[in-house]
Amino acid sequence: MITIKLKDNSKQAKTVLEMLKTFSFVEIIPNVVSTPKTSSKKNTASKALQDLDLSFKQLTIAKKSNSKRKTLDDLLDGK
Repeated sequence: MITIKLKDNSKQAKTVLEMLKTFSFVEIIPNVVSTPKTSSKKNTASKALQDLDLSFKQLTIAKKSNSKRKTLDDLLDGK
C-alpha cells in the first residue's frame, strides 16, 4: 500500500486524482480527519515548555536525592 497526499486546491492534483480513479487497483480514501492548522512554531514552543517542565521536575528530584551526581565528563568517561 502506498499513501499519497494531494493538495485539494491544486489544479494538477485534481487532474492526477481523476486519472487515478480510472485504475481498478486504486482505492481513493478521502481524508476524514482534518489536521489542525496550527503553526509548527507553536507546537515546537509547546514541546519546549513541556521538556523544560520535565527538566525542572527531574532537577527537584535530584536535589532531594542523597546520591552523588555525576558530571558529564564522568558519564562520558564511563565512571
